[in-house]
Amino acid sequence: LIMTSVDGIYKDQNDPSTIVEVIKGSDPDDVEANIRQFQACCVGSSREGAGGAKAKLEYIIPAVRNGTTVVIGNACNTIDDLLQGRVPHTRIGMNI
Repeated sequence: LIMTSVDGIYKDQNDPSTIVEVIKGSDPDDVEANIRQFQACCVGSSREGAGGAKAKLEYIIPAVRNGTTVVIGNACNTIDDLLQGRVPHTRIGMNI
């Protein structure tokens, strides 16, 4: 679980309606390729020196390749709400 200042990964960082609900793949190479496609949408960060969403996606690749499902969501929400899918978030993994 990665908690951040936004609801998840967006196709357009200036438009929260473009949230990506799921990034998945059928095997480790497939899911990594899909993660890398969404990294191209990630420009900028919330503050100087931060890596933003692109860095978060890079950071999770080893975990996802090993079968872990990762949730990225807003820290204003509870952990339970994020993990249960009751609030907007991005879920990343294989066969989800």
